[in-house]
Amino acid sequence: QSQATVATMSEGPRSSQEQAWSVPSIGALGAIVVGAAGLYVAWRRYAIPPAEPRDMVGRTVVITGANTGLGYATAQRLIARGARVIVSCRSGAKCTATAKSLGGAPVAVCGPPLELQDLVSVRTFARYIEGLREPVHALVNNAGGMMPSWVGVPMIGEDGSTMEVEATFAANCVGPAALTLELLPVLARSGEHGRAARVVTVASKLEKGAQLDAFLSDVSGRSNAGLSKPGEAGAAASFDTWVAYANSKQGNIHATVALADAFRASNVPVTAVVVTPGMVNTDLGRQFSWFGLTAPLRWLLLPSSHAGAEATIYAVTSRHIEGESGVYYGKNRKTGIVGEETPSAAATDSALTGRVWSAICRIIRGGTGMSKS
Repeated sequence: QSQATVATMSEGPRSSQEQAWSVPSIGALGAIVVGAAGLYVAWRRYAIPPAEPRDMVGRTVVITGANTGLGYATAQRLIARGARVIVSCRSGAKCTATAKSLGGAPVAVCGPPLELQDLVSVRTFARYIEGLREPVHALVNNAGGMMPSWVGVPMIGEDGSTMEVEATFAANCVGPAALTLELLPVLARSGEHGRAARVVTVASKLEKGAQLDAFLSDVSGRSNAGLSKPGEAGAAASFDTWVAYANSKQGNIHATVALADAFRASNVPVTAVVVTPGMVNTDLGRQFSWFGLTAPLRWLLLPSSHAGAEATIYAVTSRHIEGESGVYYGKNRKTGIVGEETPSAAATDSALTGRVWSAICRIIRGGTGMSKS
């Protein structure tokens, strides 16, 4: 027999008490670890946040897509800071319920239904805001979504002509740009000396996957150019939801830069910036069949919408960005501090910015392709 075997025999059988406690001890330790992790996650999401400073008293903010996710969290936080919010969403019933849940009038009021894929709806909403004859100190272009398959939507320009546009780009990029232009007179009148009105558009770090250069050759998406996985043929079957979403979000950055340049050139007293919330637990992607299955992982691994709204809140309220139009902001995951983000190289391509803005203006205005002055 080997020395190891002899040693084992000399130790004799383990006592019943040792056997009884070994497995439960491991189980108890595991339960403690899991419980501690659960408490940490719950604390990170649901701990009472520090009191918001009352720096938005007397100021009005329009928020698109305010009935859920980041939009709802943004509305909550701005109201806590003293703001009055005008909430918008696609459904009138949901908008009414959202305004009520936020406290109702006068702190939260509901605008008419807003469908950003429909330029007529955008203009109707803007006429409503103008009809209030009240200042609007900030517009938060928060609403957005993604399509699981290709859909082309007809967008009616100001001259009555219609152009078919891929649905994700229409809702996430063209619609917000149109709303910004429609509300620009109200915003410009609402600014104060040393505190210009703000336009804050929510983009995404996923913009890095955009293929706008190819997409702009056919914004309808029918050819699928710039809407498929890199290297694939442009067949309709190869439509890539994530590429389409990335196109729209990089489009937000280009549109903001173009607006910022125009504001500076014409001395328009409005500051336009773009923000990224980072990876956040929202209901973006809810139209996919697998979305519900990911709920536990999203809850465990991703920050809440309340935390994700940090960059938007900063962009709406901070005095540090006064006049800093065209800047891209986000929250540093390590430090938790909001600061300037570095977008992709394509997002900073001035020639591409010009092409994107020309395409947007052509859709909004129709045959003339001219932006509003």
